[in-house]
Amino acid sequence: MNNSIDNGVKLFDLKKYHESLEIFQNLLKNDPKNIKVLMYTSFSLMFLKKFEDAIKILHQILKLNGNIADVNFNIALCYQNLNDYEKAVENYESAIKKNPNYHQAYMNLGVLFKNLERFEDSIKIYKKALNNKVNYEEIYINLSEIYKILKNYSLAKQSAESALKINNQNVLALNNLGIAYIDEGDQNEAIKILENSKKINPNYFMTHSNLGIAYRYAGEYAKAEEAYKNSIRLNPNYY
Repeated sequence: MNNSIDNGVKLFDLKKYHESLEIFQNLLKNDPKNIKVLMYTSFSLMFLKKFEDAIKILHQILKLNGNIADVNFNIALCYQNLNDYEKAVENYESAIKKNPNYHQAYMNLGVLFKNLERFEDSIKIYKKALNNKVNYEEIYINLSEIYKILKNYSLAKQSAESALKINNQNVLALNNLGIAYIDEGDQNEAIKILENSKKINPNYFMTHSNLGIAYRYAGEYAKAEEAYKNSIRLNPNYY
């Protein structure tokens, strides 16, 4: 039994999902309540994009043990891929309830709310993550993006600066801060921040693109052109 499970796991790790699924399904015939086998069966189904079948397996696990946050998280992923966003939200929330420190569940739920244009819900879930001391840096970056969308540049800057207090080398936070200054009309401050970001990581194409915007608004067209060309050089497909 254990050898068969190990073989299935090895095939799964090799991304041979059809083969791993066959082994796990055969194992379930003799041991239908084996949670490890059920989990790997659901994983194989998910990677094969058989999300409805994966959900059925994951619900079997919940019946055996309703306290595994990862199960609800994976159900949420399946529903999200099936465009059933309300059920995805429900299961991300269940995962967080079972594990209040579940970083990726907070992140996925916040991004999902953002994509659904439920911005206040996105802010609410990120603040809940902060209250539970979940990966401050990334949460603050995502909050700054939401506040930018809402044109609340003061809070966008504040959130980006909070991320930078944790890691002053974070180019995503620097870019979010720079964009907030661009949108406020302070191109000189934006340029200073973005030039610093460029020094930290000269290969991040968005920094050059944002510098192009700032230089263009500042009337420094030659520098804007150079920045745009650098962005295109680093990412030729950047429309």
